[in-house]
Amino acid sequence: MTWYDYGAIPPISDIGTVTCSFNSQGDWAHTIATLTLFNGKLFMSYGDYSCNVPTDSDPAYLVAWDIATGSVVNYGQLNSNSFHDMQVVNGELAITYTDPAIGSYPCVAFMDTSGTITVVDGGIRAWHIYGATYFGGKRYVSGAWLDPVTSGNPNAHAVWRDDGGSIGWMRWDNGNPTFEPNSYLGTQRSTSAAYRVFGLFVLGSTLYASFGGGTLNTAVLKTTTGDLGSWTSTGSGPSRMKRPMVIGSEAFYGAGDPGLAASILAKHNGTSQTTIVSGASVWDHTVGTDGNLYYLDTSMNIKNVSGTNQETAPTNSRSIAYVDGVWYAGTKDSHLWATTPAPKIVVDGSGSFVVDGSGNYVSYT
Repeated sequence: MTWYDYGAIPPISDIGTVTCSFNSQGDWAHTIATLTLFNGKLFMSYGDYSCNVPTDSDPAYLVAWDIATGSVVNYGQLNSNSFHDMQVVNGELAITYTDPAIGSYPCVAFMDTSGTITVVDGGIRAWHIYGATYFGGKRYVSGAWLDPVTSGNPNAHAVWRDDGGSIGWMRWDNGNPTFEPNSYLGTQRSTSAAYRVFGLFVLGSTLYASFGGGTLNTAVLKTTTGDLGSWTSTGSGPSRMKRPMVIGSEAFYGAGDPGLAASILAKHNGTSQTTIVSGASVWDHTVGTDGNLYYLDTSMNIKNVSGTNQETAPTNSRSIAYVDGVWYAGTKDSHLWATTPAPKIVVDGSGSFVVDGSGNYVSYT
């Protein structure tokens, strides 16, 4: 297939030039790290929650590519330096604020199919939000709670549940700042990354959560009720579960921060984890509109879950999506690419000239 470059996506390409010293892959802030299909648009994650580019006083914009019109949609600034874990949850786009920019809230929002964004401006106060899912008729998000009591470290395991009505969002740790399933540890947090709840996913009638450290080091725990004390372990998991995607009776996910470094690709069947691709060799994974799982490796090969090559992505690609026979790829320098048959691309202000599926300039009304 032929790839077409839609160009650098504003405002991703103009958010700053700071490069994290530990990131050998280039400017993380400009990287289109994930592409999430929702309501005919590809929502593009980017930003940096280590270097904080943009700065706390200038948080990131929520941007998407409208497939039908071939144009960027800018939904404005939300209170986050980065959006790295957006997922579709029960017919809504869960916009998880990977790094709330100003204070600890708001730190998550939901978009419905009309494009209306509802910001959760109370009930959830977090240092980071990563996971989102729907379980037992309720929405859940997970991350690290901003604990003002525990001095020297603002992180504590937390899952929040939307109980609706006047109750609203409640922290699932029953108000205990040192929450861990099946136990209450009265110890202060020692490392910021260790006490975070990353990915959430549901298989059947069971909710699963990825805990990133501490005494539950890289564990995937499960519960059928969500009550304190009801969790049991399914064994070890990734240190940072990246965007779990459920296909049938299995959840597929990566490890590590999206766009920062390549990682393994793994799956969980409800009992244990199996590594599909080992080593630091996978950039991104996606479920296509055909229902199949695909991944992008560090050699720019797009493969199916069996490892068979499907396409070769443009140089420096970091994210992929497969929508109705068209491949999309986001790069580390904010560019979005697509294969033929490419959707219409407006090339002048009037919208009367476009590029057709063969790459030819044609008139269009």
